[in-house]
Amino acid sequence: MNKTALNNPHDYFFRRTFDVEANVRLFLRELLPRPLTHRLRLDQIVREHESFLAPGENENRLDLLYSTQLEDGTPVLVYVLLEHKSWIDRTIALQLLAYVLRIQQWRQRNGLPPCLVIPVVIYQGVQPW
Repeated sequence: MNKTALNNPHDYFFRRTFDVEANVRLFLRELLPRPLTHRLRLDQIVREHESFLAPGENENRLDLLYSTQLEDGTPVLVYVLLEHKSWIDRTIALQLLAYVLRIQQWRQRNGLPPCLVIPVVIYQGVQPW
């Protein structure tokens, strides 16, 4: 096990699990509402490597970003943003809003239309949230 895994086992576990696209597909099929999963091409999900972190932000804040498209062929790009927390964070909605804004701004700068962003928060703390 590497040093990162020992210093932050939750992040290491999260990244190792969701680096596997088959795990992401299964997770999203179980997590998201059925009307949405039936419209998404989860079999074509792709990991994105673009970073939307502001300078000085910790890399663990924006965990994994995937893209896919709608099943009916609608030219809408769907980003699925996964964020994990091991503590209760009352500012998570603002963090997710900032990520969504950065994604949309990046797309605008690159001549791309706005897209749907589905933020997913995985909470694995001890206290109920």
